[in-house]
Amino acid sequence: MRRLISNIEVQRTADGELLVESNFILAELSIQARHEMHWWVGRTTHRLRRVNGQLRMSHKKVVLINAAEPLPNLAFLI
Repeated sequence: MRRLISNIEVQRTADGELLVESNFILAELSIQARHEMHWWVGRTTHRLRRVNGQLRMSHKKVVLINAAEPLPNLAFLI
């Protein structure tokens, strides 16, 4: 599995959190099944907040460009 992340945009929200958005392309070679190559393309949104001086993720949203299509298990995106 390999990921390419681009177009990273960071904004500070009114409550002091960071809103981070980015585009991604993820390539997965399914070795266990049929040795097929799968491509996942979309946009990710993260909300980050400071907890005890460290950034912690409070929210993550992944929107695939083909989200309306039937898709297999996508647990690796979590």
